[in-house]
Amino acid sequence: MKGYIKDYRKELESDIWAMPPLYHRVWQYLKYQVNHKQRTIPQEDGGFLSIEKGQYLTSVRSIAKGIGYYERKVWKEPNPKTINAILKFLENSQMIHINRGKNNKQFTLITLLNWEAYQTYDNESNDESNTQVTVKKQSLDINKNVKNEKNEKKRYNSSNVVPFSSEHNPFEKYHECYGKYPTPKITNDIQKFEQEGMERRIICLAVEKAASNGSGFQYALGILNNWKEKGLYTYEQALNERKRREESRHGEHRKSQDTGSQWIDTSLRNEL
Repeated sequence: MKGYIKDYRKELESDIWAMPPLYHRVWQYLKYQVNHKQRTIPQEDGGFLSIEKGQYLTSVRSIAKGIGYYERKVWKEPNPKTINAILKFLENSQMIHINRGKNNKQFTLITLLNWEAYQTYDNESNDESNTQVTVKKQSLDINKNVKNEKNEKKRYNSSNVVPFSSEHNPFEKYHECYGKYPTPKITNDIQKFEQEGMERRIICLAVEKAASNGSGFQYALGILNNWKEKGLYTYEQALNERKRREESRHGEHRKSQDTGSQWIDTSLRNEL
């Protein structure tokens, strides 16, 4: 295998870097394997399948074998279920697109989105403009969530809420609270809430509340589902709801104290 691809330090800020190492291994493997020139592959029906630049015709089992590794002289490969979960994460993160052909099971054709941002060219060392264009593409590609986080930070800075930061990553928060990265199932659960419109900070808050209570992620799921039923989708809304509950409790407490004082006054008057 010849040639090389570009890699960017900005990837350290992306979601894929915060995931378990196997996620990034699959991502790197796909970047190395995609086609660098167009080719056609004959099909059983007599037709041809065109594989474009930045695409990779493969299978889940082939990927599992391709990212296998030795550990203490024992060969290890992830199971297909794990690979499918990782591919789903990459697709949901808009890093790849998967075409599975007829009936969704004919083949697995993976397209690396914005593939050209990772390419180098022989004359690039003498062409600064080409480099600048590639870097510009990369700034749009590596992680759209980075841009979203900046927008969140701008919005939160206008309120009294603590500013949004790159630390507010549900996967990293899970690792911070439980000392391990989330399983593919938990990853899918977190992504489901994100896709339904929940801000990442409010998901982090639920994970933190569950961990501080000595409970697992199921407790956090209960919190998130409860917030969703109440229409709470942002961190600020969650804080306002907590403030409202505290004020309500304090109001009930004052009401109870006032009722007690009235009873004492009545009793004293009766004694007099």
